[in-house]
Amino acid sequence: MWYYAHVLAQQYFWRRTTVVS
Repeated sequence: MWYYAHVLAQQYFWRRTTVVS
């Protein structure tokens, strides 16, 4: 389950970065 959470966090982080950019 930690893997799924890691992927979810990574996607969220990327989305944040895209929004910032």
